[in-house]
Amino acid sequence: MRSLKHAHTVFALAASSLLGFSLTACITPSSLAPNNESNSQVASDGADECSSEELMSSLEQHSGDLPRLSSTPWAIEQAVVDSEKPCAELSYALIPAAEGRTVSTPMQVALFHNGEFIGPASEEIFSFAPEVNRLSDSALAITYRFRKEGESAAESSGRTTVAFEWDPDSEEVLVTGHFPPSS
Repeated sequence: MRSLKHAHTVFALAASSLLGFSLTACITPSSLAPNNESNSQVASDGADECSSEELMSSLEQHSGDLPRLSSTPWAIEQAVVDSEKPCAELSYALIPAAEGRTVSTPMQVALFHNGEFIGPASEEIFSFAPEVNRLSDSALAITYRFRKEGESAAESSGRTTVAFEWDPDSEEVLVTGHFPPSS
């Protein structure tokens, strides 16, 4: 089973607490072996051969590793997986909540390395579908939408971007940016 280890938070700026929090952290898939040529070669070879279906299968196997959303389950079967590069050094799946489909339906982002589940992009659950942009084979930028004070869900004008980058030397996902404020 793959799991996440959130390393230390390097910076948290108090001034940004109204809009979110600043974060620089590391996400580590603990069951990936330390750097050695044979494991790196296997991971690279496997990445060339896997597909969106395999990414979905990995998500289904690890759906219990996602943060819980009270009594509402995640709609794993309705997840949108990274169709551009499902088995890149860093890829993703967007998972909606199973009930209450509205503009602000909670969503979860799961991260993958060479098609293998790493874990959620955040332990926090956010409303609204995020926008994911591929920056490279090993980096993603996720823009989260949120409601500013006094706004309705339809008006939600808040936006914040968090960057995720696979670091092959440490075999961790480096996370930088501001997550949305907790609701």
